[in-house]
Amino acid sequence: MSYEPKLAAALSGATMAQLSHWRHASGAGGAVLVPEISATRPILYSFRDVVALRTCVRLRQETSLQRIRRAVDSLRDDLGEREHLSAYQLVTDGDTV
Repeated sequence: MSYEPKLAAALSGATMAQLSHWRHASGAGGAVLVPEISATRPILYSFRDVVALRTCVRLRQETSLQRIRRAVDSLRDDLGEREHLSAYQLVTDGDTV
């Protein structure tokens, strides 16, 4: 099943602007979440993407996007983890992720 950005935003609690921002690389950091089904028009998110987006929304309520990006980049680059972001349990204490 695939979800258009508007529905993915509603299901995850993210805004459309957040979805757009999170799927693009920013500065030295990579994208937080590139849609699994289609990252180009038409943009389509998978169920796993929606689960991961919901986690990002929750983390974003307690910490900065820079810290979230740093944690995701660390998973991918430093630890070599290549699973979908929904496969991980990310938590924050407000200072670290």
